[in-house]
Order: sequence, then structure tokens, then C-alpha cells
Amino acid sequence: MTSTTPAPSTSAPPGPRFVVLADDLTSAAEAAGHLADTGRAASVVLDLDDPSATDGDSWPCVDLDSRHLPRDEAALRHRRATTRLLAPARRHPLGVYKTMDSSLRGNWPAELVAVMRASGRAVAVVAPACPAYGRHTVGGHQYAGGVPVHRGPAGRDPVRPVTDSSVLAPLSQEGLRVTAVAPTPDALAAALASPAPPAGDTTPGRALVVDAATGEDLDRIAAAVAGHLGEVVLCGSPGLWEAVAPPGPGRSPAPIPAPAPVAGSAGRALVLIGSRHPTTREQLDRLGKDGVPVLATTDLAGRPDPAGHLTRLLDTHSAVALTTPEALADGPEAAARHLRELASLGAGCARALPGLGLVLSGGDTAREVCEVLGAPALHAVGTLAPGIPLGVLSGARPHPVISKAGGFGDPETLIAAVAALTRRTA
Repeated sequence: MTSTTPAPSTSAPPGPRFVVLADDLTSAAEAAGHLADTGRAASVVLDLDDPSATDGDSWPCVDLDSRHLPRDEAALRHRRATTRLLAPARRHPLGVYKTMDSSLRGNWPAELVAVMRASGRAVAVVAPACPAYGRHTVGGHQYAGGVPVHRGPAGRDPVRPVTDSSVLAPLSQEGLRVTAVAPTPDALAAALASPAPPAGDTTPGRALVVDAATGEDLDRIAAAVAGHLGEVVLCGSPGLWEAVAPPGPGRSPAPIPAPAPVAGSAGRALVLIGSRHPTTREQLDRLGKDGVPVLATTDLAGRPDPAGHLTRLLDTHSAVALTTPEALADGPEAAARHLRELASLGAGCARALPGLGLVLSGGDTAREVCEVLGAPALHAVGTLAPGIPLGVLSGARPHPVISKAGGFGDPETLIAAVAALTRRTA
């Protein structure tokens, strides 16, 4: 492997070690990228059956690729992963962090219960707020940009739309005893100190759903749970994670400029967009106006060598963007077909251009590309902005990668990502 991924910092901050369990690749990469920013070695694990996946000192951030699975299968994956990662033969982490989508997509309630049972922890602290991107929890309900999440893009998800903004209800439906908690030191301390359930209680445990509208709210949650990390499962978005795993002394969580992390980097970037979130589509429009050619998979239909066409475009442009169609009339099956085509074309370009930088938007997009390229892991380097990580795909021919969730970033994010990978000035 020719990666020039930085060696783990010798001044990495002390503190509890965690394992992170995620339902898609962007969530796992967000967690790992933040750890790299704070001086901790971290990798995104794509295959727990790889014997080297969780060895060494890297903190494992595991993508279980379960967001769109049936509920029971998603829960089973989380139970097995938790059991393996906390096995007595391994170095015991003190903290267990279960990521969840800040728009409440996916199987996170059932997955959380599975993690609690497998880890033997009867209390979960749930805080999905991500104030950096306008995701707030108020009265136990989740809002994005001031709108209940089920009335926004998450409610129009083509695979599994969110139908309710309540954080409390789906946890109750999984059998947990749910308490809504204000983000104050007294309220948090009282909730964490609640007595154990009576003998004979058959519920999976308690979920403390904490409101949060600011970074300071999340900092108070992190401070309150600091003495309970061996007893609870934390469940949240990048907002809570960044509060729980802060930088060490002398370090800053500010965004870093992305270096060329692969020896012999092509100095070119391919942007692959599978997300149809309006935030990403606005970013893509800005990218096109910045001079980057933008094509849809349907634009390449009928060409004898579509991957070759993209590769030739990269001979004359420092970046090219390829996207799935913005609107699909024939449902989830068509979405999956276009995503596979997107990943296949992207992988063809990557094989033809060693060191090609990849910008991937959408967790399904990122996972599909990694699988087609046969990459077992992604080594974290840092973040370009909050929740937008930079890493290096492992394998015989590594590639620098910037990934992002569909709803994350400002209008210039894709321009900045391309600039970082091609060494242009944004």
C-alpha cells in the first residue's frame, strides 16, 4: 500500500476509548474524520470479517450498511458487531457510540436496543441534534432548518421516508422506557441517577432523549455522561460525537486543508453524487457554474465506453461530476439501479487513473463505490468541515476520498472538496 496517511499522533489526547457503530458509511466516516482531527488514529471498517479490521490502535468506526435493511436484519448486524467488538479477548473500550441519522432515517431504534442488549448496558442517552447543520431536538421532536424532519427531504426519501419527527415514539415502540430530558446539568444528573428497574422488569432498558439546540447543549450532555461511559450507550449524530470526543490540549477542531494523502496523486477529482437531497443538488449546481462538467448517468446511456468517456474528460479537466438522475418516476428499484451504474462508472475511472481523488455524496453512494473497488477499510485523515471527512481508501491502489451526507455542507462544499483534492485554491 502506498498511502501516506499520517502516523498516529504521539500526543493524542488521553481519555476513554470508544467503538463506533454506524448504519452507513458517511456516518462512520464522519466519526473517524473527527477522531483524526483530535489526534486519535481511526479507521472506517467496512468488513468485520477482515482479520485486521479492528487490530492495532485505531479506533474502529464500523459501517454496518444497515440503513435500508429490514428492521430485524439491521438489529442482528448490530448485535453481532457489538458482541465481537466487546469480546473479552479484545481490549475493552469504555465507550460505545451508536450513530443515528440527524433526520431520523433508518432502523436506529431497533439497532440501539440490539447494541444495549449485546453490551449489557441498560441506559441509552439519545441526542440526535447537529446544530452546525440546523438539526435541533425540541420537546423530543427533531427539526431540520426549523421544519419537522418528516415534512422535509427525509419525508420524501425514495427508499424509506420518515413519517414522524418524534424521537420518543419509535424508542417506546421498541419497548424502552423513554424519558425526555432538558439539556441542563441538574436534569441530566437526575435522569442518569434514576434507580434501577424493579425485579422482574422485562423491558430492554431506559432511553434518555435529550433536547439540544446549540453546541453548548451538547457540551453539557457530554459533561454529564463523562462519568458513566462504561454504563451507557450513547446514540447521536456528529454533533454529540464531537462533544464527547473533543480535541486534546493545544489542538483545534477547526477544519483543516486536505493534503494530497496518496503518493503519486493524479491531482484530479471525480465527484460521484447519488444523493438527491436539495442541499447536495444546490452544491452540484454551484460546482457546474464553477466550470466543472456535470453529467448524469443517463447522459452516458448508449455510449460504447462510458467510463472511458469520463476518463478522457479528466484528461482536459481537473474535475468531473457524475450524478444519478435528480428525479425518478419508477421508485426504489430504479434508484438502486442508477446507483450501481454510478459506482461502476466511478470505479472504472479510478482503476484507469491511479490516485484519482473521489468526492462521494450519500452513504449508499460511498458504500457502493468502496464495494466495487474492493476496499476493506478507509483510513481517516481529518475533516474538510464539520461532518465532512477526508480519508484514504485502503487496498492495492488507494485513493483519497472526501465523503458527505446528502444534507450536509454549505453551497460551496463540493467546490471546496474538489479544490482540496486537486490542490486548487477554493
